[in-house]
Formats: sequence, structure tokens, C-alpha cells
Amino acid sequence: MKGKALILPMLLAIGLAGCTSTGDSDDATVTSQSTSATSHSTTASTLPDTAPTTKATFASETQKLADDPNYQVDKIEIMDKDGFDWIMVRLDDSVHELSEQEQLAHCQELHPQILAAYEDYYADETESIHRPIASYFTEGFDEIARTDPNASDYETITLMNATK
Repeated sequence: MKGKALILPMLLAIGLAGCTSTGDSDDATVTSQSTSATSHSTTASTLPDTAPTTKATFASETQKLADDPNYQVDKIEIMDKDGFDWIMVRLDDSVHELSEQEQLAHCQELHPQILAAYEDYYADETESIHRPIASYFTEGFDEIARTDPNASDYETITLMNATK
């Protein structure tokens, strides 16, 4: 009987020591996951400038498009306007020289990649589905194309102005 009484406290002591060690590790993991989830689920417009994830990750992902000369993208930004997230896509001025159909095709080629980055790194997962408005334009010229926030899907792009 004394042997069992001695073994039980030893097992508890070993178990607690193991739990303390594991608990610290688990706490760090949970904290990391919690912080990550919080950052990911907060829109960048409400994040402070020092917030590490969503703004920076979205910018990094969209910068890849700007760095690729085939896409002719100068800059991609998001701004909050009239209750919508406006994805502002400034294209290289050379896009303005394309025909209407070529401009539309160019915007349609970019749009799925920009939306994917928006949904993965920017949109708030805790709210209802975001319906961003994407606006494609060139510096010094009028807007080329835009998505319609009232359309049944926010993937359809409409030409705004005739250029040629």
C-alpha cells in the first residue's frame, strides 16, 4: 500500500513537470496562432502601421505582379471608400495605348490574382463576404475598367471609357 502511495505522487510530479514544459510550448503555439488569426482577420484599414501581417503580405503578393514586366502594373493599393474596399490598380501608361478589348483582356488577366491576394491576406474573415471594387487606371488618364459592386459577382470587369 505504501508503494502505491509513493508511486502516485511521483507520477503526479513527473506529469506536472512534463506539463509545465509542454504547457510553455503549447502556450507559445496558441499565442502565435491567436495572434496570427487576429492579424489575418482584421482588415488592414484598421491595423496600425506597425501591424505585421495582412498589409505587408498583401503588398508583398501584389508587388510580385508589379515586378513582372508582362503585367505592366505600377502599383496596387487598397483604400476604404464609401464602405467598400477599393483595390486601386495603377497600370503602366503603355496600357492606355492598347485597344479597348486588349485593355479589358489585360485587366481580366490580372484580376483573379489580385482578388486571390485580397481574399487571402486582406479581407476580414469574421464579417460577411467582402465585395471589393477593383479600379484599373493609368497615371494621367481616366479609369480604364472597374468591377461593379452591385453585380452578382465581383469578378466581372467593365470598361469605363472608350480609348480608341
